[in-house]
Amino acid sequence: MSEKMLDKIINNTKRQIEFDKAQISESVMKRSLSYASYEPINIFNLLNKTGIHIIAEYKRKSPSLGEISDNALSDVIKDYEIGGAAAISVLTNAAFDGKITDMEEARQLTELPILRKEFIIDEYQIYQARIYGADFVLLIVRILSDKQLNNFLDLTESLGLSALVEVESSNDLNRALKAGAAIIGVNNRDLKSFAIDKKRGIEIAKTVPSDREVVIESGIATRTDLDPFLNAGFHNFLIGSSLMKTQNRIDVLNNLILQTNCR
Repeated sequence: MSEKMLDKIINNTKRQIEFDKAQISESVMKRSLSYASYEPINIFNLLNKTGIHIIAEYKRKSPSLGEISDNALSDVIKDYEIGGAAAISVLTNAAFDGKITDMEEARQLTELPILRKEFIIDEYQIYQARIYGADFVLLIVRILSDKQLNNFLDLTESLGLSALVEVESSNDLNRALKAGAAIIGVNNRDLKSFAIDKKRGIEIAKTVPSDREVVIESGIATRTDLDPFLNAGFHNFLIGSSLMKTQNRIDVLNNLILQTNCR
């Protein structure tokens, strides 16, 4: 993903937020919180448990890969549940052919924790996530100021949500830790060049304090891809494109989880 493409996504996201606010104002969204019956799951405690945990992602396309899958959300989630996923990630950004109602539908389909995978740049998106049934949200350090990061972390906590704070450099990590992030997502993909560098990912992950939880993101497709991270002591992974592309999601997940937990 080039810098130009990232800027385009952010600009389009701003327009989507304005459109959403015109449909349901932020004040109405906040008042709706009192009607939210779903109680989010504590994601830190989930990821802290023994064994491998895979956050399995639903997305239809990617700006870099194009169309990925036209499989229905209901079919994919069913496969993820049977395959043993620990949580579901739902991409709600239009650049990935996603929408906020995908998360609402996912909440109706599963009791697994749900991540709102989004380019979050406005508090309104966090309120949306809570109303539509998310358990945690993605916060990307690269696209946020320190003030935004701190405010968004405070807001997620006040709403009972967790935050997966994504970093792709040592500088990102330092900012995330300073803000008090408890769950660090280490992205093997550079959002500027779109290149995958697992060695860089491991080196960054190794510097995360032991009292935080780490989720490894991007470039994971096979057990061989997992091994370097498992050997380094990491056991939480977010896997997207490779699962969406295969027609054997249940077998792929079973093999990754069972083979790893039987090591």
